[in-house]
Amino acid sequence: MFMKTTLTQQQKRRRLMLTSLRFVQSFRVVGALVLAAVWLVLMSGSASAQCETGVTWTPHESNRQWTRVASSADATKLVAVVYGGQIYTSTDSGATWTARASNQQWWSVASSANGSKLVAVAYNGQIYTSTDSGVSWIARASNQSWTSVASSADGTKLVAVVQNGRIYTSANSGVTWTARASNQDWTSVASSADGSKLVAAAQYPGQIYTSTNSGVTWTPRESNRSWTSVASSADGTKLVAVGISGQIYTSTDSGVTWTPRESSRVWVSVASSADGTKLVAAAQDRIYTSTDSGVNWAARPRQSNVSWQSVASSADGTKLVAVPWSGQIYTSDTSDCTTTPLILNCATDKTVECGTAWTFDSPSALGGCSGDNVSLTILSTLTNGVCPEVITRTWQATDACNDTATCSQTVTVVDTTPPVLVGVLPDATVQCDAVPVPATVMATDNCDPAPTVSFNEARLDGNCRGNYVLKRTWTATDACGNASSQTQTITVQDTTPPVLAGMPGDVTVECSAVPAAANPTAIDNCDPAPTVSFNEARVDGNCPSIYVLKRTWTATDTCGNASSQTQTITVQDTTPPVLAGVPGSVTVECSAVPAPASPTAIDNCNPAPTVSFNEARLDGNCPGNYVLKRTWTAKDACGNTVSLTQTITVQDTKAPVLAGVPADVTVECNAVPVPTTVTATDNCDPAPAVSFSEVRVDGNCPSSYVLKRTWTAKDACGNTSSVIQTITVQDTAPPVFTSPVLDQSYSPGTQPGLSVGIDPDYVRAQTFTVGMAGTLSQVDVWIYKQAAGGNTAQDLVCELRNTISGGGPAPGPALATVAMSATSIGTTPGWVSIPLSSGVPVIPGNVLAIVLSLPTAPAGSGTDYSWPGGSGYPAGGCYTTTPASPGAWLSIGGDLGFRTYVSQAGCAPDKTVQCGSGWTFDTPAAIDACSGANAAVTILSTVTTGVCPQIITRTWQTTDACNNSATCSQTVTVVDTTPPRLVGVPEDVMVECSAVPAPATVMATDNCDTAPTVSFNEVRVDGNCPGNYVLKRTWTAQDACGNVSSLTQTITVQDTKAPVITQAAADLTVECDGAANTASLNAWLASNGGASAADNCSQVTWTRNFTALSDGCGETGSASVTFTATDACGNNSSTTATFKIIDTTAPTLTWKANTVVVDNALVFNITPNQPPVTIMVRAADICGSAFLDPLRVTCHAINGAGKIVDKSGSCVINISGGTVTVINSGGVGTFITIFASAIDECGNSTGEKKLVIEVKNPGLGGGTGAKGNEGLGNGVDGNTPGHDNNGGNDDPGTSPGNPGAKTKTP
Repeated sequence: MFMKTTLTQQQKRRRLMLTSLRFVQSFRVVGALVLAAVWLVLMSGSASAQCETGVTWTPHESNRQWTRVASSADATKLVAVVYGGQIYTSTDSGATWTARASNQQWWSVASSANGSKLVAVAYNGQIYTSTDSGVSWIARASNQSWTSVASSADGTKLVAVVQNGRIYTSANSGVTWTARASNQDWTSVASSADGSKLVAAAQYPGQIYTSTNSGVTWTPRESNRSWTSVASSADGTKLVAVGISGQIYTSTDSGVTWTPRESSRVWVSVASSADGTKLVAAAQDRIYTSTDSGVNWAARPRQSNVSWQSVASSADGTKLVAVPWSGQIYTSDTSDCTTTPLILNCATDKTVECGTAWTFDSPSALGGCSGDNVSLTILSTLTNGVCPEVITRTWQATDACNDTATCSQTVTVVDTTPPVLVGVLPDATVQCDAVPVPATVMATDNCDPAPTVSFNEARLDGNCRGNYVLKRTWTATDACGNASSQTQTITVQDTTPPVLAGMPGDVTVECSAVPAAANPTAIDNCDPAPTVSFNEARVDGNCPSIYVLKRTWTATDTCGNASSQTQTITVQDTTPPVLAGVPGSVTVECSAVPAPASPTAIDNCNPAPTVSFNEARLDGNCPGNYVLKRTWTAKDACGNTVSLTQTITVQDTKAPVLAGVPADVTVECNAVPVPTTVTATDNCDPAPAVSFSEVRVDGNCPSSYVLKRTWTAKDACGNTSSVIQTITVQDTAPPVFTSPVLDQSYSPGTQPGLSVGIDPDYVRAQTFTVGMAGTLSQVDVWIYKQAAGGNTAQDLVCELRNTISGGGPAPGPALATVAMSATSIGTTPGWVSIPLSSGVPVIPGNVLAIVLSLPTAPAGSGTDYSWPGGSGYPAGGCYTTTPASPGAWLSIGGDLGFRTYVSQAGCAPDKTVQCGSGWTFDTPAAIDACSGANAAVTILSTVTTGVCPQIITRTWQTTDACNNSATCSQTVTVVDTTPPRLVGVPEDVMVECSAVPAPATVMATDNCDTAPTVSFNEVRVDGNCPGNYVLKRTWTAQDACGNVSSLTQTITVQDTKAPVITQAAADLTVECDGAANTASLNAWLASNGGASAADNCSQVTWTRNFTALSDGCGETGSASVTFTATDACGNNSSTTATFKIIDTTAPTLTWKANTVVVDNALVFNITPNQPPVTIMVRAADICGSAFLDPLRVTCHAINGAGKIVDKSGSCVINISGGTVTVINSGGVGTFITIFASAIDECGNSTGEKKLVIEVKNPGLGGGTGAKGNEGLGNGVDGNTPGHDNNGGNDDPGTSPGNPGAKTKTP
């Protein structure tokens, strides 16, 4: 058996290949005889046998080591792979083949249904795919020990398996692969046409696994066996699997259950047609086919010297292709095969009457391989049923070729005569209450002694319940279902009317007392429930409640027989209606006059008597006082009436109601609300009058007082109401500090101007945008005036106006104005302040304009004043000139400078000033919260703290007339911001890592601090290695106020020197040890060949460029290795040495005689009549392969004179490779000498060695013989008995031979 746990994968493959080759050699001797015998048998059969799939085969292509073959659905496109060779494709069903791809250890291949998409796997290689029928190939997946691959019909879904690995699937024609299942010794895989159902097999030993979701999950099936191949039908339901030693197994439920088929053989491959009915399996020695899904198998003729490796089938199973491990490609095609079938024709089926004479009709046969020379036999005669009785006879025809055909004839024996009825009565007509009972009827039959009689009565209803027809039918039926019937008809009728009972007499009644209709009953002779109908006729009188009723009852049975009776009722009406719901008399407020009620009236007879209404009004002394008289009258349909009256006294006593009067409040003096508009509503007057009055009561200070506000409402009847609001006014808010804050500042000549004109004024203007919220309190304008031509200068007006539109209408109305005379402005540029006494409330984004204008038209003509041009005139000047015509636009340049101030609550913001600069506090103003007037402001305190910085805080206080006060403060921080200066900081340098300088001594000076501190810090920034880095040395000087200055020196450190080799690497030569000398090589590499090195700045790291030894003879080889010492910065030095493996040891020879190992110096004894002796000579080498030279054998004897005598003529010896078989020893005294020598891959030779066999007489008392030869072939047990060779009589051994060697497909 195979020892899986001790064999490497490479050894497994070699062993499997050798097993296949040994199997082939074992059949060469007997192959020709067996094939000849099989051929004679086949040729003696029928012509139809030649049309069976796999009987005849045609060889193609050259001899190669084929491993797998695959076929398209129609078998026109084939592909086969060679182990250690190329891929071969055919597009003409195998007639010609083309080599594709490169040499690989190809192991398996698969094809799509149309043959365009192929996939192949290499052992210890990659997966390769092709989309052009194998012309070009693309490498996929990674290197694995691939053993099998399968494809869906369209070639998009692929599955591949790895020996001792996993299953891999692809859903994109092999572009990407996903690992599935667990590690197994996978050998084969197959796929359904759509790629959803997969089956995979493992060996040594293993199970079969199936998947129904394209390989995502797998389920183990069937027992552990050494499976070699699996195949699937197109739908994945029918599966077939084979193994190295065992039967063929089939499944018809997608692998859930399996059935063993055929005998145990060394099966290597199996294939299936698309429907799973036609199967082909290859054993090593021959091919077997099945046409019934594997139930039965037919052995096909052996091919000479062929050991089959793989087989494939077309979709219909008529075309096969097979490859051997070593040989040509073979194809078998029966798609166009025609034969003359054996035809057997039976007579047509027939039917006969029971009791008549009849026989079966003999069939006729024709065709086959013997014309009409066909033998007929009755296979069976089967009888089924009774009536009819069905008898079927089946014949079989057999021709001379043993082809058979069957046919059948069926005879049906029937009974068609019905029975005869006796005792059926004639038809009759009767009254509905006199219907007779059914008669008793019998029947007789010609065959059935007791036919059954059934009875059925059908009723055919007439036009009423008592009128109908009865159909009484008796049916007689015999055992065969023949029936006869007779019917009696009975006509039933009803002609008698019903009789009424319980009729009331005539009466006269009030309309409210009309009696309900009575419910008389009726009885009838046939109808158990005759209907009683009622009809009432009314004859009206002179009003709806006076009339006469005629009530008639009619009794009718179901057949329409009827009788009637009538009652007369006289109805009268003398009672008036009755009113309900009339309210009583009341006195109400004018706003609560009730709506008229809706009384109802009821009458004893009239369901809806009419109700009429009348209302009369009597007015009083005002609109809200009056009396209502409401009268309702009810009348029925016959004129009977009744009336009722309600008196309502209406008055107005309610005053109006005021709405919107505010509640009493207490408010600040600056928040007194204006009087509210109050309204009034009245219950009767739609518009009552409202009057208002206010009274002020002063308090203890001008801003404290009380307001009494009264609102009075009066309606049309003089009813009044008043509401008073009390407002308590107080002054609790202190004055508010305000400080002007600079908002916008524009230097002269920096802002774009506007062109504006206001006739007759001549103006110049500049817009600005407010930046903060508050009150615009002051505007400063940079301006001056200069007389031109010696004339007297005119005054100017400087104004602040609302938004001005560029190029549009003139500026809006002035917000503030100041007149500037020529004397006040002068001719020297300067700032002119425009104070805004009331201030202008502003928010960010407001656009205002500064406007300069002449108050009147200028005196003189256009030359009196001129616009200065050119240089010499300072920017910001204000000049006037006469335009060409009044109202024209003047161009205003960017020559206005101005500053705007916005007052904000509180003191001016805190500020920071530099020590020594001139500065002052900003004094705030204060505004009273109630009067809006300025309030007095006094300095409360001035506090100084700290030195550096010095912080000075001034606090102001303000108080109003009601003694409300507030304070605010401004803090001025006096700072020193000038840093010290460092002296003695060295320049930046670049140095070697071993020469870094020490830090320098640095001093500092300061303009204020006589002894500023100096601190030092060093930061290292590592580079790309430990010897390369940068030092940042920073000195920092700081004065007493914390002003800091720093200077940094950068030192760039580098390592540019390589390590020094202190000991060079040394060569090493070793003798081959058969294990690749791995230990010696690894030790030499690990020691860097004995080399050593040192570096000035860091540790040394060793590397080497070794990849593999060169491929010498056997397992020898060498490698020149460079060892490199590298410091931490990549500087390196190298030394080189050579490691060499040599082979100087000769191979060894082993000898085995009849399974007994013997030494090459031993004389081996045999007897003259001993069965053939086999001597096997084997060569082995520790360092690779050993090659046995051709054996040389001599046969001689030594005569009585001691001379050597040649006996080669009497010795019969067969030499095959390294095996010598002694068939005839040449007799006693013969010496057979076998000379052998071997050489290994490196040329080391054993020299010639020999083994001497001496033929002796048998001795006496021989013991039990040695065990027989090991059986050869397909598992045949060795049965040659051993022989004792120790002298004496040669007794047959009793130990049987070892079991035959089992072979395994590579």
